[in-house]
Amino acid sequence: RELMKYAFACLALVFALPAQATTYTFDLLFQSDNVFELQSGFDTCVINEACYPDDFRLPDGFFADLAPGERTTATVDLDAGTARIADWDVAGSLFPDAGSLAYFFSNAPIGSTVFTNDTVAVLSEGPVGYNAGGFCYSNTPAAGLPNGFCGFYGYEANFEVLGVTEVPLPAASLMLVSAIGILGAARRKRARKT
Repeated sequence: RELMKYAFACLALVFALPAQATTYTFDLLFQSDNVFELQSGFDTCVINEACYPDDFRLPDGFFADLAPGERTTATVDLDAGTARIADWDVAGSLFPDAGSLAYFFSNAPIGSTVFTNDTVAVLSEGPVGYNAGGFCYSNTPAAGLPNGFCGFYGYEANFEVLGVTEVPLPAASLMLVSAIGILGAARRKRARKT
């Protein structure tokens, strides 16, 4: 009887747990990454304007090793509050957000990374070492930026989600298996007595 009570308590606890995955694995298609609002002194150049360099990508951006159209993977661990896209550890802390699978906000660099069933988007100040979001001086150009530019306001990267795999909560699974095992043992013991 005690075994039965324990088994039913375990089962009740399992069914009371939320049916939420603890880890997501993403199959991604890299779309692009770029900086926006390049600066040349006090002037700002916005993407799609004539002053913006064609096909410019930051040489040491977070995803500089990926070519547009290349496939990669990402993982999000909700329990640990961490994520990784390709070789880049997502900066920031995990925050609740009803519109996404996971939303990370970072103070250094300031930015966000949002995971949904369809897209993954990184919006950030960009890698350390650039004068992102501040005034710069055209006579001191930043390494890695096109000639005539000395800073930029932000960095973004976009991925298309080709598939998402959910890994269920391991604790709940173990409890369910153990509860079923206890129930089976209790039934066998009861059958022997009769």
